Amino acid sequence: MLWSIMRNEQWDVKLMGKFKCLLQKDEGKRLIHSLPADMAVEMSRLTSDQIIDLSSQWAATEELNCPPEAAREVIEDLVRLTSRATESGRKVYLWNCV
Repeated sequence: MLWSIMRNEQWDVKLMGKFKCLLQKDEGKRLIHSLPADMAVEMSRLTSDQIIDLSSQWAATEELNCPPEAAREVIEDLVRLTSRATESGRKVYLWNCV
């Protein structure tokens, strides 16, 4: 959802195909995906103004439904992480556990 908002595009579940699944355990209750390289680069280049704008949009989604400040903190952490990964030639991974 965040990547769709960043690209000013309508959310499409097909976008999930770009997040390569590296591990799936316990009938999908534990997952590890790699963040698409182009998303990492786009995130690493976000400006402060863009982060503020994205925060309010992402926080307002049904999935998050949280204060914009909480979303902003997550985005800022992602920007730092993707910046370091991009600079060092590393990847970013997403771990999901339900």
